[in-house]
Order: sequence, then structure tokens, then C-alpha cells
Amino acid sequence: MEQSITEIERKILDFMVHYLRSNTFQPSIREIGERFGIKSTKTVSEHLQALADKGFVERDSSRSRGVKILGVDLSAQTVSIPCYHELPQGRGGLRTEQAEMHLTVDRRLAGSKGSFFVRAGGEVLASHGISEGDYLLVEPVSVGELVERSVVVARVKDGPSFYEFSKNGKAIYLTPTVGDEPATAMRIPMDYISSGEWSRCTAVSTALRFWSVRRPTESATALMESETTRDVQWMTRALEMAELASSRGEVPVGAVLTKDDVIVAEGHNLTVTDNDPTAHAEVVVIREAAQTLGNWRLTDCTLYVTLEPCAMCAGALVLSRLKRLVFGASDPKAGMAGSLENLVQDERLNHRIEVTGGTLADEAGDLLQGFFRARRGS
Repeated sequence: MEQSITEIERKILDFMVHYLRSNTFQPSIREIGERFGIKSTKTVSEHLQALADKGFVERDSSRSRGVKILGVDLSAQTVSIPCYHELPQGRGGLRTEQAEMHLTVDRRLAGSKGSFFVRAGGEVLASHGISEGDYLLVEPVSVGELVERSVVVARVKDGPSFYEFSKNGKAIYLTPTVGDEPATAMRIPMDYISSGEWSRCTAVSTALRFWSVRRPTESATALMESETTRDVQWMTRALEMAELASSRGEVPVGAVLTKDDVIVAEGHNLTVTDNDPTAHAEVVVIREAAQTLGNWRLTDCTLYVTLEPCAMCAGALVLSRLKRLVFGASDPKAGMAGSLENLVQDERLNHRIEVTGGTLADEAGDLLQGFFRARRGS
């Protein structure tokens, strides 16, 4: 069982994770020492051994970079990041099912756990050159990592908001970003703030959590927009399959599987038609795709399905080694790609799938609601 770790051990572990996500190798003992001002390589080695003893890393003491981080998936080239229309104004926080959609991006762009995108609204960040509708990448960060005039999200009083960060002596200052209008900075003594990501600020009687905010490069934004356009194209076809299912008395869920941007298989629910409880759209399509390709491994394929997969289908997708899943409407009662659980990205399994949710979610949801409304009325 993993044991608790000290503050410096946590910092070293976080540094190693971020370093590996940005490079193809681990930092050396000397590089770790330089990062944290530890002059003795023996001391760094002792910290690494403590992390190994507590179950966070494995060590090969014969090699300078011989450390393997445990429990963190660093193999995937991309990650699925939720995108929200706006920051929530309550204390409930951001929940996956509230996401407007999910964006799949290079893990070097947004590798930190807890990262998310949010659309800029109005003139809240106009003074920083950010326009309404821009995608903003929001990542967890400790106070010590922030630089002057950073745009941050901080949870203050009722909920998180955008602020400009500055530090002077023994206090930090958070100035609300309200366009071009001058705003009063909130002074928070450093004594009230721990060095960790979560901190307690008794001055305002609330917990503060800081996230750094940055706008992705134009090339990254163009890539996301291109992928979104392609996703809409194939999800539209999946919706056509769902409508066909509805016309045949089946629950309207449709699916399309592509490889190299070409349809390999498509279909819809057939549970009633085939008297088969396993004949969900996803299962129907991956069976057909495996036969067409002559290979049960769908490693370079993307599945588009109008409803978030259930436990059975999510398990089948993992077993098929599917590369990417794009779904429409979330299923809060049975969804296993982020709603109830996230089986398709469970780190305990030997395969994880890239996930983008919320593509044409309204259209998919309307189709399902209309079907069940008509059934209740008949």
C-alpha cells in the first residue's frame, strides 16, 4: 500500500512526471538536485529511494536515470481534456458530465492531471489579448511556480474566477480580470498559503486552489478545430444510423468505425431485431470491423457512437485495442466513459482509449428523448 510522502518527495515526484511528459527520458539525479537546490547527489538518491520504498517509483541504482514512475500513464501520445463553456460558480467544482465536449490533444500540451479547457467569455480577459470564444488551457499549479502578471484561476468565496497574479514581499495579490476597467487587488499574506496546490487562506475563510491559464498556439488550435470538424462529419453519419434504428423499433443508438478517415463498419442497435442483449451498436460495429479488416485488434481505428458506451461495450472496446472513442450524449445512468466510471481509461487495464465526448450531444440526446417519449405515449 502506498504511504504518505513528504513535501520535498512530492515536489520531486511531480517534477519527474512533468519532465518525462516533456521529454522522452527521466531527469538525472544531478538535474533533480539542481532543480531543488540540493547539492548532494546522495541526498537526492535518498529521496528517490524513499519514493521507491513507499511504492511510487521503481529504481535501478546502477543508472543515473534509472527510475520508473508507478501508477501514472505516460505512454499515450495524446490525452482527452474536458472543455467547459464557462467556469462554474458553485462549490461543486467541474464534473466531467458538465463538459461541453472533450478535446484530444498532444499530451505535451496538457499533460497535467486536472487540466481542462474553458471558452473565454465577454471581456473578462480582454486586457490580456484574449478574445471571446478563445480556448483557454487551465492547468493545476503551485503558488511557487507562478510568475508576475500570470493569469490564474483561483477558487475564492463562492467559486473560481480569473485573476491576475502578483507577489510582493510576504503577500500575494489577486486582481480580478474585468476587461479594461481598473480593479482592486485582493491581498493574501503568504503565511496563510501552503506551498502545495491546495491551500487554506483564513483571510477570506475559504480554500484557494490555483490554476495557470494560457492560450494554446495557433497551430494547436487549428489542429483541434480540424479534428472537431472531422468528428462532427462522422458523428452525423452515426446519427443517421441511430435514426434508422429508431425506424425499426430499436433504441436509437448508431455507430461508425473509421480507419485512416475511411468508414470500415457502421451499424445500430439490434437487440430487438436479433433477440440479442449484447447487440448494442458498438458491439455490432466492432464485430463487423474485425471481420472486414481480418484482425480483432482495432489499434488504428476510431469509433463514433451517439451514446456513451455502457459497461459491456466499454469492455469490448478495450479488448479490441481501439485507439479512439468519440461519443455524443453522456449516459449518467450507465455510461462507462466518464459518467459512472471511466473503464476505457482505467490505469489498471492493459489498454486505454483516447476519448472525446459531447460531439453533437444535443442531437443525439433529442433523438433518444423523442424515441422514449413516443414509446410512453403509445
